[in-house]
Amino acid sequence: MNEHKKFRFPHIHEYLVVVTMLLIACLLTYVIPAGEYAREVIDGKETVIADGFHFIEQNPVSPLGMFNMIYEGFVKQANLIFTMFFIAGGVQMIIDTNAIHALMRVLATRFAKAPRITIIVMMIAFGIMSVPIQMNYFIPFSGVVLSLCLLMGYDALTAAAVIITASSFGSTCGMLNISTTAIGNSMAGLPLYHGMGFRWIGFVCLLVITTICILRYAERVRKDKTASIVYGIPNITEVGTVEDLPVFSAKDGLVIATLAAGVAALIYGCAKLDWSYEETAVCFLITGIVARYSAERI
Repeated sequence: MNEHKKFRFPHIHEYLVVVTMLLIACLLTYVIPAGEYAREVIDGKETVIADGFHFIEQNPVSPLGMFNMIYEGFVKQANLIFTMFFIAGGVQMIIDTNAIHALMRVLATRFAKAPRITIIVMMIAFGIMSVPIQMNYFIPFSGVVLSLCLLMGYDALTAAAVIITASSFGSTCGMLNISTTAIGNSMAGLPLYHGMGFRWIGFVCLLVITTICILRYAERVRKDKTASIVYGIPNITEVGTVEDLPVFSAKDGLVIATLAAGVAALIYGCAKLDWSYEETAVCFLITGIVARYSAERI
């Protein structure tokens, strides 16, 4: 008796994937010609010369040397790593107050009868919050956004699109993102958060274009359920309700105001005061501490 078993891709640990990619990169150092950009020091800062690229002698990396370079990289970028720790701690303190969850309840109840406005408000809110907050912090909001979209006659794909796209604008455009812009600026020898004005323009363009696309699809689904890409797929509506979220209170308003003030201070500091890693980390940490203290004392 022949049994046909469905092929399943074997589970591979993410660390194995990373190490495999690093090993492939090591092998490519034996193949790809080596090169670098010339640099110069301007006003005490080392910057890259745009047309200064030139080839250099091949210096391939051995697999053993790769692991040594990982350690050296951690040591060399200790200031950046600890900055990310400080930011993660400050953001988590804000998330733990449940103020953002309460804000979601306000959006869910106040704009439930105006579906288009609800989508626009959620896109703007998540987009602005994504400026200092990484995408993974928005995962807890997926349930309530799904419930809200279903109540308004939309589908699960609309909810996923709102969460995934809006929460990625901040890191994609990188106005104040440590893990993307700050690292890239540091490697290129540019000032921290270089080109912030252009990045804000890109942020607004992404927000507008994406919101229009999502609204067009969502309205098509609201008028015809069969137009949904996920139409007929079971077990996608078993989520919580708006009532599961905390009620917005005065302390939640103070936490949101503190977060807004922290982001405003960060934008001003980076744009006008030449803030670097240390100031960015301290700003996030102080914002988190003040927000948490306000939530517990009021």
